[in-house]
Amino acid sequence: PALVIRAEALDILGRRGEALQLLENLDGHGRDGNENAETLTALGRAVAMRASFEGRPAREYHLAMELFAAASRTHHLYWPALLAESELLLRKGNMPQAGEALAATLALNPKCSRAWYAVGGMALRRFDFETASSSAEQLREIHCEHLLADLLDAQILLRQRDPEAAEPVLA
Repeated sequence: PALVIRAEALDILGRRGEALQLLENLDGHGRDGNENAETLTALGRAVAMRASFEGRPAREYHLAMELFAAASRTHHLYWPALLAESELLLRKGNMPQAGEALAATLALNPKCSRAWYAVGGMALRRFDFETASSSAEQLREIHCEHLLADLLDAQILLRQRDPEAAEPVLA
């Protein structure tokens, strides 16, 4: 799991080559059936990242989904596997299944910030400003000055074509 987090950080920093190098070290892991839910989820995230970085075929994404499902079977209360599944489904444009995975994530962990932010983002895509605002409020219940809530509020204002109102929120 730590290698995957590091690879994500390297990608954010624009060092994709180094991120890919780290991910290549994971080849062969997760194939013997002895991994725990955390490891299976990390491997699924690694497979999805490599597929995205290198433009790999759809079967790689299916493998990632299989790893997330295996993690959920291994530990049925392990919500990070559901969150990772929902994030991959969102990236692939499968909103109905992403919504189901987000609902399952929030049922297990109602304080999952990334899930609430994703719910708000999905609502914005549908121009459902009420649900997006509700998601921002859920984030503020987690922490009164939640940065993702502010970001979501700014995105709502931008989606409503009000950049002047969004500027102070972002500041």
